[in-house]
Amino acid sequence: MLLPAASFAALFELPVDLRPLADDLAAAVARDARAHLGDAADPTPEEVATSLSHATAARGLGLVSFERWGDLLCVVWRDPPAASERFAPFAERFLARAVGAAVGMETAGAVIDRDGARITVLLGAEVTCDHVRTLVSQGVGLPRLADHLLAGEPS
Repeated sequence: MLLPAASFAALFELPVDLRPLADDLAAAVARDARAHLGDAADPTPEEVATSLSHATAARGLGLVSFERWGDLLCVVWRDPPAASERFAPFAERFLARAVGAAVGMETAGAVIDRDGARITVLLGAEVTCDHVRTLVSQGVGLPRLADHLLAGEPS
């Protein structure tokens, strides 16, 4: 990516729809990640995360890794180009689409934790991610959120 990080971050303060940018960037990152994986028939999650991280780092977009909370899979984006509240929907879409395209499955994402240096996005079905966004907006923290989801508690 040939755009200074500060300029990229400034995009998220504009009243524009950045979903197409998230989709295009995710497709490019996933393409590079698949190329990095080579002919691996059934890559491990660690191999997928490493390949995605290479692709994001090559674009100056920070690093990604996976974290598991029981059956929950999260993508952790370290040193993202922005961390504002307005960046969260972009991060959700970009990471979910990049992971999904890299492994050949459709997934959605929901930001469950963020600070200036990292964003954690839960991957799952759209309905689950909508529910997670509601819980996070109500102040439910990560440990309680994970307990809630892993226990299969109703909405």
